[in-house]
Amino acid sequence: MQKNTTVGIITGFVLMIAFMLGIGMTQEDPFYMWFANSFYGIAFTFSFGFGVPEIISYILTFFLFALTFLLGFFIGKKLFNVSNKKTKQEIDSLK
Repeated sequence: MQKNTTVGIITGFVLMIAFMLGIGMTQEDPFYMWFANSFYGIAFTFSFGFGVPEIISYILTFFLFALTFLLGFFIGKKLFNVSNKKTKQEIDSLK
């Protein structure tokens, strides 16, 4: 696996976990329940707030978390590529 892919995966997980914790920590539950609370809270918002059927709200919530991961993945991968190009250019300019 290439380094930029690894950095992208790590960045994606960090962003997704930060998103879940940011939503879940508003509850007065133990730490290990924050992830489930964030998932169920967003599904409830889709279902009750927007009037979407229950199963579709769970699917939309899953896609929202997947989109959050993919956003972090592509941002991390792109930032690694940009920083790596800059470093190679600086090394080439020293020769």
